[in-house]
Amino acid sequence: MTKPDNDPSANDDEPSKSDIKREALKLQELGKRIYELSNKERAQLSLNPDLIKAFEEAKRISNKEALRRHFQYVGKLIRNTDAALLEDALEKLKSAPLEKSRKILAMESFTTELIQKDIELSESFMEQHPNTDRTKLRQLIRNAKKQTKSDEVPPFKNNSARKLLEYLKQQAL
Repeated sequence: MTKPDNDPSANDDEPSKSDIKREALKLQELGKRIYELSNKERAQLSLNPDLIKAFEEAKRISNKEALRRHFQYVGKLIRNTDAALLEDALEKLKSAPLEKSRKILAMESFTTELIQKDIELSESFMEQHPNTDRTKLRQLIRNAKKQTKSDEVPPFKNNSARKLLEYLKQQAL
């Protein structure tokens, strides 16, 4: 027996009502995550003017139910924009501090190694960063070595090692 034309299961191309609701909830959650960002972070995202107005309006809403309905509206606005692009930008924004802290930790360990065996690593650093002043780098390494040996304190607790680290950060980051 054939299916009638008005049977909802006949069109497999169209998303189901549940799929549409799940997508709407996902967009609302994306809107809430963007809303929870600071103004400075939100400004880094490429938001259209309607979304910016909607987030400003959301700040003025105190009623929980009204805020829920407002985020339904925000979800509708996001649906009209490129949601995947917004989500990627939000992920990059969230991962940026982690990436920066990883680079700083790597730079600290590199500085410690540089103080211990300066010639090989300083040459490789200068190859990677050609704008580095060779004389200044070697002088900072020499001072940090001297102060680390005389003070018997761990690196970065003395002034010379901190100066070396700051110079390396300035050159590399």
